[in-house]
Amino acid sequence: MTVYAEQAVPTAPVVVSKTDSQITLDTQSGCVYSVDGIHWQSSPAFVNLKPNTEYTFYVKRPTSGYYRESKAVS
Repeated sequence: MTVYAEQAVPTAPVVVSKTDSQITLDTQSGCVYSVDGIHWQSSPAFVNLKPNTEYTFYVKRPTSGYYRESKAVS
């Protein structure tokens, strides 16, 4: 049996820059980012977004054995 130390929950993502087709979130150490909660990336920058579309962003901290997710933000 492996016991993992509890990890801090990431803070909810914050938009730091935005254009019609790109949104960049604040960088959180050791976290991965998603615009759909399914596909994750190491970069907090999302490109090729559609203008005038609402998106929900997610942040999670992958650790050995489990994930700690932030609250989602739209």
